[in-house]
Amino acid sequence: MKILTIAKTFLLILITILLSNISIAQFPEHYFRFKLTQSIDLNEITKIVSIDNIENGFVYAYANEEQWNEIKKRIFHIEELPHPSSLFDHEMNNSGPMEWDLSDILRLQKYDVAVCINLSEYMPN
Repeated sequence: MKILTIAKTFLLILITILLSNISIAQFPEHYFRFKLTQSIDLNEITKIVSIDNIENGFVYAYANEEQWNEIKKRIFHIEELPHPSSLFDHEMNNSGPMEWDLSDILRLQKYDVAVCINLSEYMPN
C-alpha cells in the first residue's frame, strides 16, 4: 500500500515536471490587425479568432497557429503586430517572500468584507 502511494506521488511529480517544460514558444500566439470593411462578417471572424478591440477602422485580434492559418485564407491584408506582452520588460521578484505589514492585511480584510457584503445582496435568503 505504501509503495503504491509513493509510486503515485512520483508519477504526479514526473507529469508536473514534464508539462511545465512545454514552453509557450512551442504554441505561438499571433497578434494582428486588419482593416474592417463591409465585406468582413465579424460574426464569422469571431468563430475563428479572438477579437481584442476594434479601433479607428481596424480589428485587433489574437489567434493560435491553426486559427492564424485559417484567418489568412479569409482575409488577405493582415498586419501581424508584436504581441502586447512582448512590449514590456517583465521582472520577477526573486528576493524571496514579500514582507507584509499589518496595514496590508487590514486593507485586504476590508476588501474581503466589502465583497461579502456586496455578494450577500445577490444571495437568496
